[in-house]
Amino acid sequence: MCSAVALKAMVTISSGGVTLATQTATLTIGPTGTSQPPPRSGCAVSYSRQSERSGGFVAQITVANTGSAQIAGWTLAFAFAGDQVVGNAWNASVTQSGRNVTATNLPYDRVIAPGASVAFGFQGTWHSSDASPTAFTLNGAACTAR
Repeated sequence: MCSAVALKAMVTISSGGVTLATQTATLTIGPTGTSQPPPRSGCAVSYSRQSERSGGFVAQITVANTGSAQIAGWTLAFAFAGDQVVGNAWNASVTQSGRNVTATNLPYDRVIAPGASVAFGFQGTWHSSDASPTAFTLNGAACTAR
């Protein structure tokens, strides 16, 4: 008789005999017939203007992990309701296409533990409307807007 509690796999990517990347994954094996519910996931996002002047603003976005599992790598997406254009950003890589904005973690804020949050900010400009975004998605799933 043989029994196992986990399966460990390692993948190495190499080219010309040079190792480019190595990744290891562990799969936990449970008893037959035992089912564990998936970790509860969730997020909440708050958008706040730190300052505003005619034609310009500074905003901060806080992303909170309201689930029971860590978020390892995140991309937040939202659309401006007005005609804002993002300029300089900090604590995230921020890009914009039309009204659609995407913010991606930096290496140092990649993981959001359950109950924890990360914040990033940016400067922007606007001409006729600086209306706040009202809907956000994190890694493709809808978040609660605060």
